[in-house]
Amino acid sequence: GSRGGQIDPEPLEGLDVVVHLAGEPVSGGRWTKERMVRVRESRVESTRLLALAVSQLRKPPGAFVVASGVGYYGDRGDELLAEDAGVGSGYFAELTRDWEAAAEPARLAGVRTAHLRFGVVLGATGGLLRMLRPWHALGLGMIAGPGSQWWSWIGLDDAISALLHAMADDSLSGPVNVVSPHAVTAQE
Repeated sequence: GSRGGQIDPEPLEGLDVVVHLAGEPVSGGRWTKERMVRVRESRVESTRLLALAVSQLRKPPGAFVVASGVGYYGDRGDELLAEDAGVGSGYFAELTRDWEAAAEPARLAGVRTAHLRFGVVLGATGGLLRMLRPWHALGLGMIAGPGSQWWSWIGLDDAISALLHAMADDSLSGPVNVVSPHAVTAQE
């Protein structure tokens, strides 16, 4: 657990893999300056604390798998992007850059570190679809922005499979895009 900006590393001792998926949700609610700070701190600071704890273990895990996001790339219009595209600009790009950098203590300690850059995760019982479905069923659904912006997405089952793969595959480290093979526009 976390206590006053610290994580007790003892419960992590001897684990095979440490997975960190926590963070303040970005969907739902007003997007205020305070919320932007909470979203950032919940990702960057928690990852930093956990990475520091992992780096101090006598018997560190074989892997540190951390959630991340395709927001890393920023809005690049119709440009086709891969993991090596480099960081974009804007709030989400800067947040994700710092989020991934916060895991550096674990990597420097020799722990295989993978950053799962999730796209929008879609599932019938949760996430974005659960929030949008009632509005669209009533004919009140709307598209954020012009509708032409690209959404990299992944089905919930595939996202879980990618997570399990990242935990088990010793050759996997660094950024991993967890998205379907084909992005769609927000309108689609």
